[in-house]
Amino acid sequence: MIGGSGADGRSDEAGTAATAGAPRRRLLFHIRQFGVGGIENALMGWLRTIDRSRFEVGLAVSLPTREFVEIYRPCLPPDVRTHVLLPAGRVSALMQRRRDHRLGMLGRAGLGVAMSTWAQWRVRAGLRDLVQGYDVLVDFDLTLRKVAGRLPIPMVGVRHFGFWRTRSSKAIRVGRDLARYDAVAVLNATMCAQARTLYGDTVRLALLPNVFDFSAMRAAGAAGVAGLPSEDYVVCVARLDMATKGQDVLLQAWADLCAEPGWREHLVLVGDGPDLGRARELAARLGLAERVSFTGLQTQPYPWIARARVLVLASRAEGQPNVLIEAMALGCVAISTDCPVGPRDLLDGGAGLLVPPDDPAALAAAIRRALRDPQTAAACRERAAAAVLVYDAPAGNARLAALVEEVIRARGGG
Repeated sequence: MIGGSGADGRSDEAGTAATAGAPRRRLLFHIRQFGVGGIENALMGWLRTIDRSRFEVGLAVSLPTREFVEIYRPCLPPDVRTHVLLPAGRVSALMQRRRDHRLGMLGRAGLGVAMSTWAQWRVRAGLRDLVQGYDVLVDFDLTLRKVAGRLPIPMVGVRHFGFWRTRSSKAIRVGRDLARYDAVAVLNATMCAQARTLYGDTVRLALLPNVFDFSAMRAAGAAGVAGLPSEDYVVCVARLDMATKGQDVLLQAWADLCAEPGWREHLVLVGDGPDLGRARELAARLGLAERVSFTGLQTQPYPWIARARVLVLASRAEGQPNVLIEAMALGCVAISTDCPVGPRDLLDGGAGLLVPPDDPAALAAAIRRALRDPQTAAACRERAAAAVLVYDAPAGNARLAALVEEVIRARGGG
């Protein structure tokens, strides 16, 4: 483990001391494209909270999607230098059609050929020139795996999801790619243990949880927003992708609760995604048309979380769900399925409630307990307020600074 971080993600004294007196470093973050998911929001969290006394920051985007142009680029801090590696053109248009689920089989085949040939060459050529002005490249979505180790500056890859349980052919192939990075950052101790089991010491790991500006988050949570329910409500903030995020399980649990005498609370689903229509249809089929609201994409979800009594995540798979940390920081009781990676690292120890995946009855029981048992709710909020401190900006910047200095030293830099 490198980067001066302990197993709980806290920067240790050695790591902090190692960065004392270090020069201001130039970091280039990279992401292939912006959608509306957790990786993009995690990246924006880093760009907003990085300590400018320690770092200069740039952002390289391979493909300028509509979401980047319309949603994220206007929100970038003004000092972040932005570099688009592929100009808006045919490849970008095809990728946008694919993101919008409007690209047919022939178009997907053409896009695949373009991305593996011309586009890949343009990205590599652009990066070779671009990195001359930076000290470290942070590949935030691991889409530069084939370039890792071939550029003149250190590369840190960021893994946002859990690893495989067995050494499948895919796990082995990905492991070879990860070994070329100067370091691979993982978000929690469970991911680190999975990687150690699969790859031993062949992949250089660093524990680097996502970072948050809780002061700004709480200020945003206190702001007014149109459409908030007047009655008590439970909120789910997640991409509408039922196979992964489990909104089907949540809706079934909510139907069971609404069948109970005197149940008055409302359910609000915040987010967009490919299954928005299916989720609406399921809610109607379960008789929940008047008991569930769909807000669509909310670029500022904090008021919805801050005013909710409970936040629920019913996922079947996660990495480290930012929304649980946001709920914990905003004083909203967090409930999550205990999927293999992520939620337990955050909620274990009483900072929230964990239930088995794909179990509507257990999920309904946890929601009922959080709403009807004031002592349980108060205990969760108290423990969560202490647990989230490790994700605040000062701790995150200390971890990042230690990691950056370590990979530069390992390359023989200073």
